[in-house]
Parts: sequence; C-alpha cells; structure tokens
Amino acid sequence: MSKFPLAPLGAALFGLFASFSAAAQTAAPADTAHHYRHEFGLTASPVLDHFFTANRSLPVGLFYKRQLTHNRSLRLRLVGRYLSTDSSNFADIKPGTGNWAWQVLGYVGYEWQRPLGHRVQLYYGAEVGSGMGRNVRRSVRDWYNSQGPFNEDVSYTIRTWQAQARPFLGFRFQLGTYGALFVETSVPVTYAYQREGYTGYFNQGAFSSPSIFTHNTYSGETTAGKLSIALLAIDLIGFNYRF
Repeated sequence: MSKFPLAPLGAALFGLFASFSAAAQTAAPADTAHHYRHEFGLTASPVLDHFFTANRSLPVGLFYKRQLTHNRSLRLRLVGRYLSTDSSNFADIKPGTGNWAWQVLGYVGYEWQRPLGHRVQLYYGAEVGSGMGRNVRRSVRDWYNSQGPFNEDVSYTIRTWQAQARPFLGFRFQLGTYGALFVETSVPVTYAYQREGYTGYFNQGAFSSPSIFTHNTYSGETTAGKLSIALLAIDLIGFNYRF
C-alpha cells in the first residue's frame, strides 16, 4: 500500500496560508491598522435666522476629544464670543456710543460612535457646561429743540451666568486619514440668571441762560432667572484633526 506524501502537502498548505496572511495585512487600510486616541479642532455655531447679519459675531470654540474605546470618547469644548459696534455715525449721537458684548462657556461631555460607511460616522451623546457673559450698551447724545439744548449719557449693563445640559446628535465626514468635518444638532436645556443695571444723567439747558443746566441722574437694577429648552437643527459645525 502506498503512503500519502504528507510533507509536501503540509508545506503547500503553510505557503498558501502565509500568502493569504500577507495579502490581508497589505490590504488592511491604515485607519483600521492604527487607533487614533486624540482629536483637536475648531467649531462655530451658525445662526440660521438672518444668516448674513447675525453670523458676523457667531460663537467660535476649541474642541478636544479623547478616544476611550473604539466607539466611545470623552470630549471637552471651550466656546467664546465677542462683539463690538460703534454707533456714533448719526447727527445727535456722540463718540462713546456703542454696544460691547462677550461670553465664555465651557463644556464636558461623553459620546458614542457608529460607522455608517467608510468615511461617514454617526455619533451621539450629551454635554454639561456653564459660563458667563456681559453686554454693555452706552448712548451719548446731544440735541436741540425749542426748549433748549439737551445732553444725555446712559449705560445699560447685563451680566449673565448660565448652566446648560446639551444632548446632541451628529455626523462626521472623514476627509482623509487625519482630517474630518462634522455637524451637530442638539436640544439644549439652559438656565440663565441675569442682572441688568443702568446708570446715566440727563441735562437740560435754556437758551436764555445756556450756562445753566438742570442736571438729573438716575440708576437702577433688576434680576431675573429663566429656564429654556430649544431644538437647534444645526447647532455646531467644525473641523477636527486626529493624531
């Protein structure tokens, strides 16, 4: 009885397995061969209503994400906004008139990811954050009428402190190995506490005695708290870089 040649068959099977393994390693994309742990990016929050005017001072921010597992990550955001306008281009409006506003918010959150294709990813999660802001509006005016000359200088200051819980849902579009664009929709629940104060003076003169003015000063302050919830179809757009 003849014997089956096992040694040549084993060598052939081993070579075939080795060739398949090498081919699989060569064909594996770089994205699956390496797990990126960090993402850093920039964000903006566009305003859809009055798009070309309201977005001149839209909030912008810094974004960082730390990948904890293949589909979960911790994220941090810092958002800021600054606005400055000068309205001293009218006849009775004097230099010093304008509006100045700033706001700073910080967020920490958690997200889950689900791939929808080779370059598209669905993600969702929630953030909590808090911050503060200030808005100052000042009006300086001089004018005349039949009763005499007038001048007025009044300032309104609004200070705001807020806390927010923000569930979100987003899509990430991979541009290449490292860069990606993303867009988010959210339902933020916000509690804001505002303190509004005003102070100013009003002077009225007389044509018969222009050097004599009636001087009146006034001031006041009000406080209010407000809880709100909103649906923001496009709350956040951004670009990130992973490494």
